[in-house]
Amino acid sequence: MPEEGSQQIEQEQFGDNRRRLPKVLAGCAVLFTVVAVCLVVAALVWWFFLRNQAVALPAPEFVATEEMMPTPEAATPTPSLDQLLDNLSTPYRSLARAWLEMGLPPDEVATLLSYLMPDPQGDGIYSIQGVTPGIISALADIRWFLVHSLALVPGAEDLIFNQSIFKCSDRSPRAVICPADVLPMPPGDLVAATMILDGPIPAPAQPFDPEANLPIPSSDMMLVYAFVVDRNGDPTDNFNAVPPYDWDYYQGTDTWYELVGDPEYGLWVLYATDARRQPFASTARAVIDGDSITFFVAAEELGDLSVVRYRMSAFQTDGSYQPEVSTGDVTGADPQQELIPILETNLTVLGPSPDSMADGPAAEPVATVTPDIEAETRSFIAAFSRAHEEGDVDFLYVHLGLPSLDRYGPAQCRGYLEARVGTATEIEVVSTEYPVDFNYSTDGRSTLIPGAIRVNIHFLALGEPTDASMHVLIDGGQAYWFTDCGDPVD
Repeated sequence: MPEEGSQQIEQEQFGDNRRRLPKVLAGCAVLFTVVAVCLVVAALVWWFFLRNQAVALPAPEFVATEEMMPTPEAATPTPSLDQLLDNLSTPYRSLARAWLEMGLPPDEVATLLSYLMPDPQGDGIYSIQGVTPGIISALADIRWFLVHSLALVPGAEDLIFNQSIFKCSDRSPRAVICPADVLPMPPGDLVAATMILDGPIPAPAQPFDPEANLPIPSSDMMLVYAFVVDRNGDPTDNFNAVPPYDWDYYQGTDTWYELVGDPEYGLWVLYATDARRQPFASTARAVIDGDSITFFVAAEELGDLSVVRYRMSAFQTDGSYQPEVSTGDVTGADPQQELIPILETNLTVLGPSPDSMADGPAAEPVATVTPDIEAETRSFIAAFSRAHEEGDVDFLYVHLGLPSLDRYGPAQCRGYLEARVGTATEIEVVSTEYPVDFNYSTDGRSTLIPGAIRVNIHFLALGEPTDASMHVLIDGGQAYWFTDCGDPVD
């Protein structure tokens, strides 16, 4: 009985378990489904979260490696001459422009500008110690100065001095004055002596030939700019001051480069002499450009530059040299101070452009004049001379070119002619050149006049014989000339 009862109980329990199993399996399936759904939902939520976080994260740093090539920079355009000059102060622009045109690299131009030596403003002196000058003039007040050496690459001496930029007798855009017995600039080193004045040199009224040895009219404004040197350090051949002129500007020197001029009449003369005023053939050029005066001299003419010492000076008088009508300035405090050594820069001048140096200077065209043009030109010059001699202002005014009238105004030009008529007489034509492109440049303004005639003339300037040139334009059967009437109207 007990066994039968136990079996019966076990069968009943087994039956109950068999009846429960489907329910358990069903519950597990539901649970598994729920878990699976939760996992999927959790995965989606996590993916969405990461996606949003990725947008907000900062960009990773770029780390360059040795194998990576740098990105090439965009090419920087070469600055123009005017752009280079725009960054400079006004007192330095004319000087910097000349150096840049000579082919000195811009960084070396900046180096030279840094070498400029200051001179006090308003420190005018007379050639007698203790005597106060009677006038004050910006034209005789040195503000900055520099005397230095430069090296010229082969060929640059011709391109810069003998044929192009500083060619003797040029008057545009700057005046270039050479001594009567001028020598061509040789290859090799060069000395440049510059003074910057407190004001610009007035433009000349007429483009007189600077090679003519003309005396400066008395009772007129006379300017004297000098670069004087002791070439050998030997005091026995130096100039000594003569009492009472104990502050003579040239004392203690043996070689003088002296630029003398009257800007009102356009008369300029460059003398190269020793201390006894004996002239010698020279490579010197004096360049007037705005407020700067620069003397260029071949280094070989001066000798051993390590020995050479210099002084520069500026002087203004009326021709009488009296202290009441004179004033001057020297580099340094007074003319009794020690002379100054030349700065040897080791800088190199390349010439106007590499292309022009490689190909050589362009040949100048041969100018010719037809018989008709020749006859008209000579006829006009004869009438022009008579107008001066007879005081015929109307003729001079009617034949004044329109560019002159536009630049200075009719009233100012007529007043100028009334004051200047008769200053040039007995005008004779020496030769003519045609056609030429005349750059009518005065007071910082320039007008190109193509097809002009360059007329080389001989005449009396205030009674003194001289040679010069002028430009004539024949238009519609009428001849016109050009001049500087004073101050531009604009």
